[in-house]
Amino acid sequence: MSRYRKLRGFAYSIAHQFAHSAEHFAYMAIRDDVPIVSIDLLAGTITPQSFEIYRNQNVVRRSQSTLKCAINYPLPVNLKRAILLAYFGVDKSYGESIQFLGETRFEVTLTDEFDRHWVSTYKRSHQLLGP
Repeated sequence: MSRYRKLRGFAYSIAHQFAHSAEHFAYMAIRDDVPIVSIDLLAGTITPQSFEIYRNQNVVRRSQSTLKCAINYPLPVNLKRAILLAYFGVDKSYGESIQFLGETRFEVTLTDEFDRHWVSTYKRSHQLLGP
């Protein structure tokens, strides 16, 4: 495996880990009708600001921890940016009373000091959100 390919592997690991702990993000996305949430993994900030609550920050800290492990691994680049975008698809075919999440995509983009990008995406299909 090439050393640059490992960067995409780290990005995929972060997206996968985040996808399986983002239920509250999904709930808030449906409730507030926000289809995209952006997370700066280096700074730990969440956009929109309304998602910046303790419960969500814990999920972000876990993703940051995974990223820090990748950074401590001898990477061939110095990261300038690490952005996670969560695209929440809302499925209204079951009516307004049932919170059903359509296809959701989690995309991590790592950018180095030369503005080279490594992007990895993890998709989850439909899932029912609990009350």
